[in-house]
Amino acid sequence: MAVQDLWLKRDGFKIYGKYYCPDENSGQLPLIIMSHGFRGSHLGTQAYAEQAYQAGYAVYSYDFVGSGDGSSKQSDGDFLAMSV
Repeated sequence: MAVQDLWLKRDGFKIYGKYYCPDENSGQLPLIIMSHGFRGSHLGTQAYAEQAYQAGYAVYSYDFVGSGDGSSKQSDGDFLAMSV
């Protein structure tokens, strides 16, 4: 399985995620963007991301700005500053 770390930017914040890379020779593939639940991280969607990838989808599973706990906190921002 080809998985790589991928940081994106939004409003000056770095957003961390895992990109499950399709075979570059397979042409265009549908992309699934997976969002975790409250106080979670990309680790909570890892099993779903792997299953979708195995089914032939490209997947980006990310941490919201200010989300993630402990060693998984790689996105910028403060959880207490988040809002809907």
